Amino acid sequence: RGRCRAPRGSSSGFLTPFLSSPGAPVPSAPRARSRCSQHGPVFLPPLPRYSAQQMYELVANVGDYRLFVPWCRRSAVLSHRGHVLRAELEVGFPPLHERYLSEVSLGPRQIRAVSSDCRLFRHLETLWSFGPGLPGRTDSCSLDFSVSFEFRSALHSRLAALFLDEVAKQMVAAFEGRARELFGPQAAQRAARRA
Repeated sequence: RGRCRAPRGSSSGFLTPFLSSPGAPVPSAPRARSRCSQHGPVFLPPLPRYSAQQMYELVANVGDYRLFVPWCRRSAVLSHRGHVLRAELEVGFPPLHERYLSEVSLGPRQIRAVSSDCRLFRHLETLWSFGPGLPGRTDSCSLDFSVSFEFRSALHSRLAALFLDEVAKQMVAAFEGRARELFGPQAAQRAARRA
């Protein structure tokens, strides 16, 4: 089993280090022979301008992933019963493409997605946790994101070791960009013009 985390450093905006805890050493990349990898958790500093409720709604809206998540070609909610929804997603970039079902559990402060019917993965699970942000600010929140997976193929595991950190950065940046689009100052200006 291998572990992989994106290296220390700045990305953009409020996305600074991808670390398990502030000041923790960054583990080495997984060995190529590893079939199982795990990325996360990714702890982000408090997010200014976005409430926990806004970010929760953004992550829970799986049907819109095709509009902004990198390499997501299709996202459709098949059913929604209570706090559980089933969705079909298609992701990939040549030559790898994957269509799979995901059962998404919408908890009060977390969203967990467990995927099944995957050709590329034996196991694929993501977890988002939402919490309070900056003290005294309702327009900020904290987010924890982790993804756990195991490829069926050792070859795919070796390929993932080459680009996993960049994929994780781009995924988190995509959610940041979508939040800015939906809830940022320009969104408020567009809403004011419509009113």
